[in-house]
Amino acid sequence: MSRATPLGAVTRGLAAGLLGTALFTVYRTLRGQGDVESPEEARGSDWSEAPPPAQVGQRLVEGVF
Repeated sequence: MSRATPLGAVTRGLAAGLLGTALFTVYRTLRGQGDVESPEEARGSDWSEAPPPAQVGQRLVEGVF
């Protein structure tokens, strides 16, 4: 049994996140909920109106930068 390296763990986590996001996007698209608003529609909208994954991403970006 090999030991997991930090880089391997990060790589597996990124791959799992990408796969999960892709599957969720396909699911929402097939259900007819995959509409994305245009930049003109999004302008001026509040983060509190964004879906939870977008809010988490926004918080992470603010925390890092």
